[in-house]
Amino acid sequence: MAEARRHYLDVLKLGVNPTMRKDVEERLGRINTSLALSPLPLPDAKVDYVVKNGDSIERIAKRLGTTTRLIERSNQVANPNRIKVGDHFRILTGKFAIAVNKTTKDLLVTLNGEFFKRYGVGTGKFGKTPTGEFEIYDKIPEPTWWRPDGKEVPFGNPENILGTRWMAIRAVTNAPDVRGYGIHGTWDDASIGKAESAGCIRMHNPEVEELFDIVPVGTRVIITE
Repeated sequence: MAEARRHYLDVLKLGVNPTMRKDVEERLGRINTSLALSPLPLPDAKVDYVVKNGDSIERIAKRLGTTTRLIERSNQVANPNRIKVGDHFRILTGKFAIAVNKTTKDLLVTLNGEFFKRYGVGTGKFGKTPTGEFEIYDKIPEPTWWRPDGKEVPFGNPENILGTRWMAIRAVTNAPDVRGYGIHGTWDDASIGKAESAGCIRMHNPEVEELFDIVPVGTRVIITE
């Protein structure tokens, strides 16, 4: 699988036609997520780790710049509260980045600067999604939504528009200092590929759940027109 990954990455670098590129990206995206979410090696992106005294999944994730869910899923950890000294983990420590294109309505994930996966997204109506460089600073599963009038709408309420996951972003460097924007799921799958949100970036729920597990807090997000 790692050999196929390298082959497809090399093909992308050759500059193929759009139809072939789409096919290669779809194949490569499936391979990359399979490698990331399994105990299989991922060259130049995973390291072997032996659990030490005082370790926890949370502490290991923070120290190595990854997520607890990625460690748990990729190492098939049945009970994260019962790891023990001497356990062997294979941990993805490569650096993820996200690029959102408002025109093409897609979200590109890279790993160590190379293609990882591309997802379709929905963006803000009337161009409301801000552009610039941001970072993910908070991640919330099954999020509560706060209506513009301040009313709290809990997860599971049909009025809650945030889907199953929320990743809040904040400005860095040249981006406007915006508040309340993020990447989230949606119950309205037909809105993906369209500009219909209040400004946030929408994803299909299964895909935002996958992304949520993979990318850590601190991941850079560049949004362009």
